[in-house]
This record gives sequence, C-alpha cells and structure tokens, in this order.
Amino acid sequence: MIQKHEVIDLFLSACPSYKERWLHFVSETYDDSEEHLPYIDVSDFAQHVDELYQQQKLTEFPMIFEVLEMLHINGDDYVKELTTIGFLESLQVVKFQAQLNI
Repeated sequence: MIQKHEVIDLFLSACPSYKERWLHFVSETYDDSEEHLPYIDVSDFAQHVDELYQQQKLTEFPMIFEVLEMLHINGDDYVKELTTIGFLESLQVVKFQAQLNI
C-alpha cells in the first residue's frame, strides 16, 4: 500500500517540471522541524498541473494520471482520500476560481 509520505515523490517522478516549484514551495511553507501537511502539498501540485494545462504543456499528463490512478488503486485509505480531496477537488477549485477571476 502506498502511504502519504510517498505521494509527493510519486508526483515528482511523474512530473519533473514540478521539482523547482516544489523546492520553492517547501522553503516558503515549512521550516526544517515542521511536518509536511499532505493536503496543502497536493493542493500546490494541483495548481501546477492547472498551470501546465493553461500553457498547453501536456507531455507530463499521461504519467500524472497514471500516478493518480495508482494512488486510487494501491494507496491506503488516507492516500485514496488525499488523491480525491487533496488533488482532484483542489484542481476543481482552481478552475472555479479562474472562471470567477479570483
């Protein structure tokens, strides 16, 4: 079973374009002693995926969606929920905010 501490590494392997943003996000969001908050982390990844889509940079999408499917199939209950609520619903919110120009 895939566990929560493995999720971001799987996304990074599927989407190398996220690495630089991820490193910046971590340095701005956490200090060395803080535990990561998976829902916040995955939400940032969803924003990156939306930006790729807006720029029509879709080459990483097949691997991203393979990872999403793998997380739903092989993840523990927390990971399955994180994938649905943390990623998919964050992506939906990003799209909704864009429609409202927020």
